[in-house]
Amino acid sequence: MKRYALFLDIDGTIATYRQPISRELQRMLLYLKELRHKIFICTGRGYSDIPDDIRNLVFDGYICSTGAYIRVGKRVIYSMPFPASTVHTLHKFLLSRGVSAYYESDCQIYRSEAREPLDHSVPDFKKAPVGTRFYSVAYHLAAGQGTSSFLPFPDTINARSVPQSDHSGDIIMPTCNKAAAMRILLAFLKLEDYGTIAIGDSPNDVEMLIAADLGIAMGHAPDALKRHADRITGTFEEDGACMALKNIFIKGM
Repeated sequence: MKRYALFLDIDGTIATYRQPISRELQRMLLYLKELRHKIFICTGRGYSDIPDDIRNLVFDGYICSTGAYIRVGKRVIYSMPFPASTVHTLHKFLLSRGVSAYYESDCQIYRSEAREPLDHSVPDFKKAPVGTRFYSVAYHLAAGQGTSSFLPFPDTINARSVPQSDHSGDIIMPTCNKAAAMRILLAFLKLEDYGTIAIGDSPNDVEMLIAADLGIAMGHAPDALKRHADRITGTFEEDGACMALKNIFIKGM
């Protein structure tokens, strides 16, 4: 039987901040592990933002911060944080443009508030220890505030923005994306002969769906992502990720 490496986005695909991964999907993932397939998280979230209920499951590794950080077990196999100078320049720039943001390291998230109020249970960016490695920045725009208020970045900021919605998105190093991270992870684990399946719902999943042998977009995904998908599954509310995996591994390709 052919083995597969599965790459699953988190938010809007297998879970949200308010709704955990479904029991049915958990059972499906365990079934796939018994069949000796490999299952990976591939998310825009920083590693520190992955909840325990997901970490305690069967995942073989984690691609985080849209490909800037890759972890297998306790080993970090790839790390592309922002240079410290870029972080501070970016922080000052976003504040000057009235853009609130979360700064994500592998062990903690920090907030920097401008016009959009952020979660005060998250420590202020000013409290981040010197030397903290930041892998991604999640920006959040206030009502009526568009990305034109801060994009494109000036030449002094070596970064790229990946919108997730009309009011939020991620900022990462220019060379980072989920597809590149997939290739690094597959090579590290010597899984190049495995087939690849990817499921996602957001603009930062475009490269991932294109790179996979079978790219699946969630039913609620924007048309810009669906255009790059080989298949469309149900919405998050319909447990579309679980539906897709059942159609592949139980009903047949």
